[in-house]
Amino acid sequence: MLSALFARCSPRRIPALLCLPLFHQQRTSTSESSQPLRANSPPPLVAPLKRQLINYAHTHTATTARFFQPTSESELQHVVNEAHRRRERLRPIGSALSPNGMGMQEAGMVSMEKLNRVVRVDEARQEVTVEAGATARQLADALDPYGLTLPNFASLSSPQIGGLIQVGAHGTGVRIPPLDEFITGMRLVVPGRDSALQLSPSNNSQLFNLARVGLGALGVVSEVTMQCVRKHRLRECTQVYTREEVRASHAARLFSHKHVRYMWMPYSEWVVVVTSDPDDDDDDNNNNNNNGAGMTTVSPQQRFHATSELRKLLEGIRNSGGSRDKVNYDTASCVDLRDELLAHAPLDASFVRRVNIAESAYWNAITRSGGGLWRHGWSEQILGFECGGPQCVYELCFPVDISPPFSSSSSSSSSSSSSSSSSSSSSASSCDIEFPLRLLDAIEANNLPAPCPLEQRWSAGSSSLLSPAHSRSPASTVFSWLGVIMYVPLRRAAAPLATTTTADSFAEDPRIAEDPRVATQRYFNSTYLPLVDRVVQSVLGNECAAHWAKIEVPQVQSPAQQLLHERLEGRYGRELLRKFSATRAQLDPNGVFGNAWLDAVVPRCSM
Repeated sequence: MLSALFARCSPRRIPALLCLPLFHQQRTSTSESSQPLRANSPPPLVAPLKRQLINYAHTHTATTARFFQPTSESELQHVVNEAHRRRERLRPIGSALSPNGMGMQEAGMVSMEKLNRVVRVDEARQEVTVEAGATARQLADALDPYGLTLPNFASLSSPQIGGLIQVGAHGTGVRIPPLDEFITGMRLVVPGRDSALQLSPSNNSQLFNLARVGLGALGVVSEVTMQCVRKHRLRECTQVYTREEVRASHAARLFSHKHVRYMWMPYSEWVVVVTSDPDDDDDDNNNNNNNGAGMTTVSPQQRFHATSELRKLLEGIRNSGGSRDKVNYDTASCVDLRDELLAHAPLDASFVRRVNIAESAYWNAITRSGGGLWRHGWSEQILGFECGGPQCVYELCFPVDISPPFSSSSSSSSSSSSSSSSSSSSSASSCDIEFPLRLLDAIEANNLPAPCPLEQRWSAGSSSLLSPAHSRSPASTVFSWLGVIMYVPLRRAAAPLATTTTADSFAEDPRIAEDPRVATQRYFNSTYLPLVDRVVQSVLGNECAAHWAKIEVPQVQSPAQQLLHERLEGRYGRELLRKFSATRAQLDPNGVFGNAWLDAVVPRCSM
């Protein structure tokens, strides 16, 4: 079926001279109607390296003697073809940021790190063509001389562009889709070919919509063309509300601001609300602050005072001889102090509750004076945020039946309007408010050691078929993304790893006393996630999908795997999953790009 489609994928080629290094100031012509040709010289051999990798979350490691770092698409194609010929597995790996280690494969990995060049920038169309190994930060810097930037940013700026789209990554903004929706063209390296497939909405559109979020299973994305926006500044306001205040003005707030993020705090009534909007003084700021450095209204002395409750907790542990911290109390941030505290007793629910309350005191102190905490800066500076240290994380995406309680022409971007508009919203909560509130109730009723925050963002839909936010009407559909976390201590805890909700099978594991990472991961997967799933079933049913990079491998033929497959079928449909499996078999008949995660979550056989 797909062979006829592939025949139409005529590879277009780009000369080496147009593969500009990042930060190159030369501007390529935007008047050419067709892409130039790539050089067709035989690729040099790429020697494999021995490499040990650990992901950003410190939850997965892999050691391989077949780690490849091609520097061109032709080298990449050669490496893939050799793996195909030898029937050896070779998983594409980006920045190793996925919490579930979905890119790891000890049999072999191919890194995109050195395929990070900007190919061309079309200023008139506001488009950039870039190799898939460029990070979001590198691409934003490369676009700066052209007055362009990415449409949105995830929490971190270090993920590679290819990895961001393959897992369906997102930022926040009720009218802004996930990043894959901004891809207008891509090149896909698959086994057994001389050159990459060229995909776009007009060139093999079905495969294009399937491969944009392709999980690294259909091929290696070597190059993407992406829609950009004009470089712009944002004004961010961080405020603290009670849970009921958030519920009352939620719809108005969500549609009044370009970017909205909530941080729900277990065992505290407070919710941190972060909103960002275009800076009305953008021109003045550009003239007076050319380096675009972010500004804040909070002094170091105010921040030091705001962290007093967290420092008191840490000082108490230090005085009792139980602390091994090395943080500087005078300069440590709230996130640094929280990480240090949780490393002391990550599974002690009573202690975690005290840490959460101390953190809520910080946010109250830092935001209550002056109408909130304000920052001004370029969008790439404002939209990223501190995620904390290594962590287990699970994030769900689900559609929200919500609409603005006022016309778009009357919407305001000021934070004061959103906090006083509760009369405009319906008394009934939408599921994006009901779900976190019910989850908080369950966490607190079951005395789980759940740290702050439950982090929530929103997006518009995506036309990519395997995007968690897939919609047939992406521009008019709203999705919410809610993540739960447990921080992973990187050293043995000073206090016993005790919890009042530990299951017998968990307590019998001898590794718990030896490795706090094992203990935390085991607890997160065996106790925390089942509770989350119970709340999901009662509030959302199967109308939700987990973020692909945050689905851990379930035990084969376990209830967890059955629930995962039921939820995948409920969200994406059995027919689409079979189509993905069939396409994978067609493009990669020898299973080169597979690994344990992919084979367990989306098997090659029909589901």
